Amino acid sequence: MSPAPAVAEDLYSRFMADEISRLVSCAGCGLTLDGSDAYSVDNRTLCPACGGLTRNVSLHLFDSVTVHESVAWKVREGGVGKPVLEGRSGDDLHRDSGEWRHLERVVDRRDDWYSEVVRDSSGEIVHSTEEPLSEHRGHGADRARATAEEPGDAQKQS
Repeated sequence: MSPAPAVAEDLYSRFMADEISRLVSCAGCGLTLDGSDAYSVDNRTLCPACGGLTRNVSLHLFDSVTVHESVAWKVREGGVGKPVLEGRSGDDLHRDSGEWRHLERVVDRRDDWYSEVVRDSSGEIVHSTEEPLSEHRGHGADRARATAEEPGDAQKQS
């Protein structure tokens, strides 16, 4: 394989572009050339239009990006301490399925309320919870505490 295609393939693998287009033209007259001899230095043929041996090689990489966003907020009384109100709204990656979903969550410590709605990409509600915050146990950070406490609790009962 000649050096130019190898460079293009290396760029593709490094940047994982969706598409690469290559264009080889004569540096003297601009005629578009094709064929493996257009890249090769050792076996390069003369340009059929001007007889030149120099080449211009253009590589165009095309890719796409998907952007996800969310916003989180917290309200503290007096600006210090644990937030009395916090929430999050926006895109959220579901770890088990790898699917992007829309999350709306409000934690209201002042009024003892927890609300969460998760929708899939079609807008259908996948999960919905509305309950007093004091009853919302065994989720999130509390789940790690609950599992850590279980083995000790079992030994105390024996």
